[in-house]
Amino acid sequence: MAAKRFYKDHKYYNIYRQRTLFEDKTSIICSWGSYNSNRGGHKIYLCENNTEYEETLERIIKRRIYRGYVEDKTSDLFKNKD
Repeated sequence: MAAKRFYKDHKYYNIYRQRTLFEDKTSIICSWGSYNSNRGGHKIYLCENNTEYEETLERIIKRRIYRGYVEDKTSDLFKNKD
């Protein structure tokens, strides 16, 4: 399930968080595409620590918003669950 989801017209952009096998490193996996075609892609960012992870995530989110994407608030898995 996507941790953050963005959409714009017929396009989507998903951000996933995945732990790696290397101590406290975390991967950010971004996938994108179009609802109208099979075109799309993905990119993986490897973050060395939690600070780098948060900075990278913030940079990705700001870039999506700048490019006109709207965040889908119903899929936010980064919220703390009590």
